[in-house]
Amino acid sequence: MRAMQQLGDVRPTLSGSSGCVRVRPGCQTAPDVLFSERMTDHLKRQTLAVFLAAIGVVAISASGVPHHGTNISYDRTKPVTLKGTVTEFRLANPHPQLYVDVKDDSGKVTNWGCEIAANPYQLMLSGWTKQRSVNALKPGAAVTVTVAPSRAGTPVGVVLKIVNEQGEELLATADAN
Repeated sequence: MRAMQQLGDVRPTLSGSSGCVRVRPGCQTAPDVLFSERMTDHLKRQTLAVFLAAIGVVAISASGVPHHGTNISYDRTKPVTLKGTVTEFRLANPHPQLYVDVKDDSGKVTNWGCEIAANPYQLMLSGWTKQRSVNALKPGAAVTVTVAPSRAGTPVGVVLKIVNEQGEELLATADAN
């Protein structure tokens, strides 16, 4: 009996094999240890599955939401035509920006921010390159810009059409005409 206390109790494993597990006195029994390990593995797999499912839901739902509402921000039913001088053109993501100084009847100058709805890649596909923008929209160039103005009443708009001093249409959207 004393030898059994020193070596520990011998109990069969849960796997049904003929092997036995030695359990020291005062420790968990072999079936408890195996059950605990299986539960831990099951909980890890279940937690990982829930986490991956949540990531999948977020990824799918995020791709369906636009990053901003161009048609909500700008009023396409009330186009405004501006004559002015280019102060800056940025061919950058997510949308290129054109800045134009416009004088009103009293001589007050307002700098308008004009967002081009197409992204740089779309512009390049239609033949609009960085070199073309540097040449056509350099600071000081006189332009006439038709924009859908901001609904907030600020001096910004989404570009419908850009015409240079010679009357050449540089850029236009489908709803510009």
